[in-house]
Order: sequence, then structure tokens, then C-alpha cells
Amino acid sequence: MDELIRQAIADRRLVAYRYNGQRRVGEPHLYGVMNGKPTLLVYQTEGTSFAGPYPNWRRLSLDGISRFTITGRSFEHPRLMSSVLNEWSDVWAMVSEG
Repeated sequence: MDELIRQAIADRRLVAYRYNGQRRVGEPHLYGVMNGKPTLLVYQTEGTSFAGPYPNWRRLSLDGISRFTITGRSFEHPRLMSSVLNEWSDVWAMVSEG
């Protein structure tokens, strides 16, 4: 899954996945370590969620993700604010400007 996540971020592609059993689609923006765990920050645009309405940001622990695939759809603009980086101890991949 590591390679797929990095590829989706680099290519700005929407991803489809299940998180804790719920089907979701979103824009992966940041992949790294938060609170000592590998984490993916996704802007959820479709699917279901116990975390509330979307579109909205979701922090996903990798151990809760299954059926992760890159879709044929892309997204144009990064949505991240630089202040988000303060919460991450290590960043492995991130959507860049431009």
C-alpha cells in the first residue's frame, strides 16, 4: 500500500478505499507519521463515514485501511495549510504546490 499511496499523492489522483469497513473516496494529501503511527491525511469527497459529513479532512491510520486503489480521476489543487505540518513527526509524501 505504501507505493500506491505515494503514487496517488505524486499524481494527484483520487483514491477509493475502505476505512473501518466503510467505503470512501478522497484526495490523499499527506502521508507520514502522526502520534507514532503511519497516517494518511485525505480530503474525503464521497462514501460513508461515522466521523461526520463530507467533504472534510480525515486522518486515517494505515491499519484501518483496506481495498486501497487509485482511481482514474484526479484533483487539481492542494488544500493543505502549512500549519498542518506541525502535527506530523515525519512526512513521507505530500501534495506539492504547482
